[in-house]
Order: sequence, then structure tokens, then C-alpha cells
Amino acid sequence: MSTNEMPTIDEFLENAKLKSYDNYHQPAYYDEEFRNKTVELVEKFGSNIFIETGSYDGRNVVVLNAMEVFEHIHTIECIEEQYNNLVIPNTKDLKNIHCHLGDSSEVIGEILNSLSKDDNPFIFIDAHNAVGAEGWDILPLEKELETIYKSNVKDPVIAIHDFYCPDGYGGRIFPTVIINPHTRVPITVDDISGQLDKIYGKDEWVVEYSTRSDHPGGGTGLGYFYKKS
Repeated sequence: MSTNEMPTIDEFLENAKLKSYDNYHQPAYYDEEFRNKTVELVEKFGSNIFIETGSYDGRNVVVLNAMEVFEHIHTIECIEEQYNNLVIPNTKDLKNIHCHLGDSSEVIGEILNSLSKDDNPFIFIDAHNAVGAEGWDILPLEKELETIYKSNVKDPVIAIHDFYCPDGYGGRIFPTVIINPHTRVPITVDDISGQLDKIYGKDEWVVEYSTRSDHPGGGTGLGYFYKKS
């Protein structure tokens, strides 16, 4: 099913009768630009496996599943209560969605190393700001990228949710961004460029940023990273 054939996301979520964590947060793939960019990158790189870190309530992968662009979808949640009460009930009838409970920086490595040489993963990083986490546990991004680098997978597509998207004038496009938990300063591409060099090769990667958002409250953005062609 193409993105144009889908009902509106509001209609889809209402008809699916999914359990939500709250009445404010919408799934990341509520955003039309996210959906369209994902399809574009899937077609460009032949991505067939989707891996999400940070399931939240599981609705994001249900929306993604309806797009019918991935053979298998993996989602990882570290909070057992959310996993049992929201993620599992929301995804239980969808056979190609595989749910995992645990530390995303560890589980993502297990998933990546289980893939065949013909699989091309699309990794969606969104495990930040876990309820009850403190310090760097709030932001496992660095550990997740290190695990990706050490895995058997070569040159995956990586999308980081809530990423700092520069507006070209010294500021950012979207109000919600991931931050260093100690300095409270937004994480930018400069902070992770060293790890991206390890994953793709020095200066052998491309970054693209979201330009608009359908989310309430001004929205959030994505940073998309992939190997130079």
C-alpha cells in the first residue's frame, strides 16, 4: 500500500483502536514527510528490515506496518510495564512485527547480527527520554551507534527522531530535540560525526534533515544518515 492509499493517520489510529500512552503524543510516522522520506530511502537502498529503538506504546510500528514497505519490523522497548500493557496488545495480531524487551543498545546488536547478508536494515532511533531513566541512560544514542558499528551489518540507513534540524540561520526548525542530559545542550550532527565515520567510513556519509512536521506543538524532526553513493 502506498502512502497515498492510506486513510488519514487520524482515521487509521481511530479505526485501529490502539491503546495510547497519553492523548498528546502522536506516533512518529503520523508525520507525512517521515512516511514519504522513508519510502524514498527504502526504494534507494533496498531496505527490507525496519528496526525501531524505543517502542513507546507500539503505535508507531502499527502505522508503519500499514505502509507495507518492510518485510519485517522489529521494535525494542526497555520499560516492561509499557511493553506488556501497550506494545504487545497493540501489535499482537500483526505477524511481521517482532517486539523485544530490553536495553536497545544491546538488543539492536542481537537483531542486526541475526540478519542475513541479503538483508538491508533501516534503523529508526527513538529510545531517548525513557521514563525513570537518569544520566546517559536517558540518551542511549551513543551506545546504540557503537553497537551498530560493531555489528555484522554494513552501511545501514539510520534515522534519528527528535534530532536537531538546523534552520540555516543559527537556530533549529523544531522545538523538541534530544539533548545532552548533563549540559542540557542539543545533540547535533557534530556530536555524532565520529561514530558515523566509523559506521560508514570517514566523510563517506550523507545527512538530510526534516523540513516540516504534522505533529502538534510545533513538531519534531528527523536526521537521516546513509552511505554516500
